[in-house]
Amino acid sequence: MLLTSRTRPSSVNNLAGEDSRLKTEKEASMPAHWNLKSIRCPPIQFCLKALCAIALGRPNLEYIWETFRTEEGFHARRRELNDRVSNVNFVAGLLLASEAAFVSTNSPLSSVINYNLRGAYILLLVSFGVTLGGLVVGAAVGYICTCADQGWLENTLIQSRLRIFCALVILGYPFLSIGASTACLAFALLVAAWNSNDPIVKYGAAILLLLPSCMSPLFIYTQLPWLFPGRYEKLSRESTFTSQNNERDLERDGNAGHELRLENEVHSRDNLT
Repeated sequence: MLLTSRTRPSSVNNLAGEDSRLKTEKEASMPAHWNLKSIRCPPIQFCLKALCAIALGRPNLEYIWETFRTEEGFHARRRELNDRVSNVNFVAGLLLASEAAFVSTNSPLSSVINYNLRGAYILLLVSFGVTLGGLVVGAAVGYICTCADQGWLENTLIQSRLRIFCALVILGYPFLSIGASTACLAFALLVAAWNSNDPIVKYGAAILLLLPSCMSPLFIYTQLPWLFPGRYEKLSRESTFTSQNNERDLERDGNAGHELRLENEVHSRDNLT
C-alpha cells in the first residue's frame, strides 16, 4: 500500500508528460498557418479564436486538423457543419417571415405600440435586409458543404492563413447576421414601445430586452478558458497538483488507520489467549 501511494504521483506525472509530448508532436505536424498560437498580435489572435468558436464550435483549428487528415473524419466534420448551417438557415427563415410581417403591415393598435415610427421602421428594414443576406450566404455555404471534397478545400479555402480567415468569416456570417438582425428587431420594438403612452408597454419591453441580453455575458464568462487558455491552464495545473496532494494525504491516513486496526486485532487476540 505504501509503495502504491508513492508510485502513483510519478505515474500521474508520466501521463501528463506523455500528453504534453503528444500535444507538442501534434502541433509540430500541423501546418504553421493553422496554428493560431504562432500569431504575435493578441487582438488578431483573439478575433481568429472568436471566429473559430462561432464558425466551427472550437477555439482553435487543432481539432479540425486532427480529423481533417482522414477521409472518415473529413466527412464527419462536413456533416456536422452542414447540420449547423441548416439549423441557422431554418432560424433565419423564421426570423425573416416575422420581419416581413412587421415591415408590410401597420400597427394594429397604434395607441399602445406603433412600430411604424421612422426610427423603429428603419431598424425593421435593416433587420430584414441583414437576415435576407445571411440566409442567402447560409444557403450558399450549405450547398458548398454538400459538394466540397477534401482536395478542393486543401487547395483553395485553407491553403493560407488569409484564406482560412476568409473561410471562417463566410462560415460564421449566417450566425452573425442572425445575431445582428435580432438585435435590430429588438431595438426597433424597444423604440416603438418607448414612445408608447402605456407605462406597462414602455417598461415591460425594456425588461424583456434586458433578460436575454444578460445571457451573453454569462455565456462569455463560461467560455473564458477557451478565450484565455494560458491563464486557466496554469490554474488547472495548480488545482491538479493540490488534488494529488490531497489524494496522497488521504491514502496515507487510510494506511495509518489500517495499520492501527491490525495492531488492535493483534492485541485483542493476545488478550484472548
